[in-house]
Amino acid sequence: MWTNSAATNQKTFKIDARLTRHPALAGTVIFEIELRINGLVVAHSFLCDGVMFELRNVTKHFDKTLAVARTDLVFAAKETTVLIGPSGCGKSTILNMLIGLVQPDAGDIIFDSTPLASDNLEKMRQRMGYVIQEGGLFPHLSARQNITLMAKHLDLDPTANAERLKYLCALTHFTTEALDRSPTTLSGGQRQRVALMRALMLDPDVLLLDEPLGALDPLIRFDLQSELKDIFQALGKTVIMVTHDIGEAAYFGDRIILLRQGEIVQSGTIEDLVENPIDNFVEQFVSAQRIVPGLSSEQNDAGSFR
Repeated sequence: MWTNSAATNQKTFKIDARLTRHPALAGTVIFEIELRINGLVVAHSFLCDGVMFELRNVTKHFDKTLAVARTDLVFAAKETTVLIGPSGCGKSTILNMLIGLVQPDAGDIIFDSTPLASDNLEKMRQRMGYVIQEGGLFPHLSARQNITLMAKHLDLDPTANAERLKYLCALTHFTTEALDRSPTTLSGGQRQRVALMRALMLDPDVLLLDEPLGALDPLIRFDLQSELKDIFQALGKTVIMVTHDIGEAAYFGDRIILLRQGEIVQSGTIEDLVENPIDNFVEQFVSAQRIVPGLSSEQNDAGSFR
């Protein structure tokens, strides 16, 4: 730890700086700076190349209903983090605060070391891709028009747009022959591919997905899960996903954050949740959903992973 103090005009300034390791990000070193004037903390900041998003003392209510209790949370860059929990636990609210669709009652949302604010939100959103359940496509636009909507709005180079679209079609296994079709004529799997391409069109730094596969039938969902994981690995981007399915969380997540009633109950790998549940809720939540892909038959046996 490094400390420096100075006195000017009867005010005492003290700066503390130290290297720490964030408990939620194993191996990640964070440079922490704190400024005090006459003993009062007036600034406290973290610098870390390994963090994409951070929630600092964030709370959110809808009327009198608590959606997110006071929360400090860090999302690692270039990893897939999955938010999971029962309905009303706050997982979608957190995702919506990350992209700026919902404003916290208190606290700060930090994106790539910069606090989200009304004067920078539009620019910051251009670095985020967002996919919702059922895709959220505009029915009066073709698949091509949906995908390129923001690129055209920003008046980006048409030739570059066409090349990007061609690349995304290959990446998502979407046939170019369907680009001029209306979303209403596409299958559920095709619509989700279009939604994913739209989210990736500006080559964002982070991809936010709110139950992207929840409305699909099991067979299509199974195929898309495999394709999505391949895409995440190929792109190497930061991914934050919301799901209610522990199997899906285990399949995608480098890190899983389990919430209940607006609070984080446990955070870690699927093995952490299965083998070292912090309380009965975690054990019951995991066991209730039975099968977790990637775990041994012994762990999945009889609905218990232990």
